Amino acid sequence: ALVAEGRDFGSEAITTLVKLMEDHRDELMVIAAGYPKEMQAFVDANPGLASRIRTTVDFPDYEPAELAAIFKARSQAYWIDFAARVDCCLAPVLSLRESMDDEQLKARGMFVTDRHPTDGPVTQFAFPIKFSDFEFSIDRPAPLHGEHTDEVLASLGYDGVEIERLRAMEVV
Repeated sequence: ALVAEGRDFGSEAITTLVKLMEDHRDELMVIAAGYPKEMQAFVDANPGLASRIRTTVDFPDYEPAELAAIFKARSQAYWIDFAARVDCCLAPVLSLRESMDDEQLKARGMFVTDRHPTDGPVTQFAFPIKFSDFEFSIDRPAPLHGEHTDEVLASLGYDGVEIERLRAMEVV
């Protein structure tokens, strides 16, 4: 935001914009878009700005169901192609299996494969943040199902008899 809560974040930018609008009034089109309250604050930030804005268009807010209908009317491939044509950052939400086949995620080194002692090679997500002097590695395999149950329950105050009772009741 250029202007918010009485704090000025861009009076110089707005002044420059107003001068460009004046100096190039027959050559320049300025399109500003935003929420009504913030747009009004933008216009009010410079007395010369409002006088140079000839047209405003208010669009009604879409309800979530209306947006869903718009997006459902076209395929995922259509929206991805559309976004690419208008230089908009858009990517599909992928399933776990789809993400493991995604070329961008592979190129970023987002997966590591390690040998599990009982399950063999296991591929999993790597650390998502990349640092120049840090390389992610796995220092031990993922635990087997229930491998640490007794330790966790003991740390919560359960004794061996209580843990066996939970096991007999098939709680753990």
